[in-house]
Amino acid sequence: MVAGPIHYLAGIILFTDANVILSSAWRYMGFGRESVFGQCLRAVGGSDAQLILRATVGICPIEPDGNPVPRDALVSRYVCDHSVEHWIAIDDDETIFKLPAGRWVRPNPYLGLTEKDAHEAINLLLAMG
Repeated sequence: MVAGPIHYLAGIILFTDANVILSSAWRYMGFGRESVFGQCLRAVGGSDAQLILRATVGICPIEPDGNPVPRDALVSRYVCDHSVEHWIAIDDDETIFKLPAGRWVRPNPYLGLTEKDAHEAINLLLAMG
């Protein structure tokens, strides 16, 4: 099997014990959370699947009026509301650049998360302690 974006996400979770918070359009769809974790579980299989299951998932709130909020604002609001200290955002949305330096990885929107992006994410998370 060829490694792809979901394998790299699983690797970030396994290597850093990171939690995943969905801020993408997937949060609007009931299958978003289940799809991300289901794919990660299938990607790693075996005993590593238990580590993936431990990764708590939060979902950025959906705006009550249905109007989109820029992704950087959603992430910032979630981090503030939940007192998250050690975090990075991985997003191909261009508003990610508005987040503080060292807090984001922006994959190529046409390629998705790559091995290089995963290494960058892991390094940023580990540097935070």
